[in-house]
Amino acid sequence: MDKAHEQALLRCQKPVLFHLCQEFGLRRAQTALLMAKELIQFVPEAALQELPKKKRTKNEPPSEQEMIKARSKLENAQSTIAVGTGVRVSTLLQLCAELGISTDNHLRPGRPLHKGGLLDRLANWRLLQGLTNEDGNLLHPERRKQSEMEMTFINDACRAANLPALLSSNRLPDAMTSLWPEFQKTFHSDIRGTRLNDTLSFGSAGRLKVTYPSSKPRGKLAELQSRLAKDVTKLTGIHHSDVMFGSKLWKAGALYQPYSRSPRDSNTIIRNADFHQAPARILAIFSEKSCLETPSILIERLVELDSAQVKQDPYQQFGFSVAGGLFFDQYHPLEIIKSEALVTLFARTVFEYRTLGSVVHVLPIIKDMYVTNDSGAGMENGEEDTLT
Repeated sequence: MDKAHEQALLRCQKPVLFHLCQEFGLRRAQTALLMAKELIQFVPEAALQELPKKKRTKNEPPSEQEMIKARSKLENAQSTIAVGTGVRVSTLLQLCAELGISTDNHLRPGRPLHKGGLLDRLANWRLLQGLTNEDGNLLHPERRKQSEMEMTFINDACRAANLPALLSSNRLPDAMTSLWPEFQKTFHSDIRGTRLNDTLSFGSAGRLKVTYPSSKPRGKLAELQSRLAKDVTKLTGIHHSDVMFGSKLWKAGALYQPYSRSPRDSNTIIRNADFHQAPARILAIFSEKSCLETPSILIERLVELDSAQVKQDPYQQFGFSVAGGLFFDQYHPLEIIKSEALVTLFARTVFEYRTLGSVVHVLPIIKDMYVTNDSGAGMENGEEDTLT
């Protein structure tokens, strides 16, 4: 036996050596070294050809067999985590390329996403194809048609949420103003259990409510909150030990969550003291332990187009409340806002656009087209709420 094969056997784990010894009828010793020596002396030459000569690297291009296995897992895995089990990053990158899914990492330009980020995007693809539910769990084939209907309903609900802005604008003829009362009756109807009603209704759901965890975080969540607490301390001066992080925030019938918990529910439109609005991502919901009733939000805003680039935005002509707008897929430094600055959630779509490169289409899910201040009064003279 040559040295390469001897070294390969010596590097094998004890369970592997145990089964090899059992297969060839050899003595199964107590230690891996003794079993390796038994195999070095008795393993036939034909079996040695099956021993791997080298370990594959994570950046090595995937084989066709690996791609077939990955495609099968993408369609049949019971959960999103199972899609990546035993699959290398290079295989996931190739799979995303086949499906036309962007793998760019906006935090590290020029480098692809890590494995977790790739799995998130593949999970979104599975959801849009009707293969899974919103939790990423595989649906039975008979229920996938229902999933397609649910996604259609979500899209229609988003359009319905923007109809108030269109019906209240001056873009429609006066003859259509009679539609507004009838639309209000339907839009505010009590259709219990529907996404439109649950997400956009006020009533008792309009009261501000924050959920705080009952136990201390562990593992990666604890590490993340430790880093975020230091950012909060730098921006507010509150000692990190006095910071209490919340997991959910309800306001005006909408649910807001940190990005680490729900990327979808972290996309929010905020407003500043001048009623200027901007899309942002929620990184943390927190309060000082002595004052849990007044939560604050740690956010990072999307980078806006400049005055020359905004002319290339095809959605601008329809107004931000109706059609949304384009922003760069990049973020400003961290900021802290009060919960009163949250306006609504928005739908986020990332794509490559002409000379702008990677951009995000922001589509607000807006109940009313007017921004109200803390006293409940609308904007002066019925001025339309636009993004500035």
